[in-house]
Amino acid sequence: MEDARRNGAKLIDIGCMQINVYFHGAEFKSVAEMFDPAKNVAYAAQFLRRLHNKHDTWTMAVARYHAGPNNDPAQQRYVCRVISNLVATGYGQWTVNARNFCAA
Repeated sequence: MEDARRNGAKLIDIGCMQINVYFHGAEFKSVAEMFDPAKNVAYAAQFLRRLHNKHDTWTMAVARYHAGPNNDPAQQRYVCRVISNLVATGYGQWTVNARNFCAA
């Protein structure tokens, strides 16, 4: 990670839930803490819950989790890929909301 920073990278995702240091680093005691799987997952779960509460659907919560509030094309690509992979592996089905979002 330090090499990436020295090379000018700002948007660095860390840990199993890919928490972005630039946007969420202040929520952790240190960068090292962000690498702790339990703390990484716990923070991600809380963040996803807040996004769901704000946006009302898991589709939009996952979209915002990945790309933030101002990157609609990246959000759509990401969330549609996530849903497609979940359905392909037998975890759930396409909802009307998700299908409409991905068809747009």
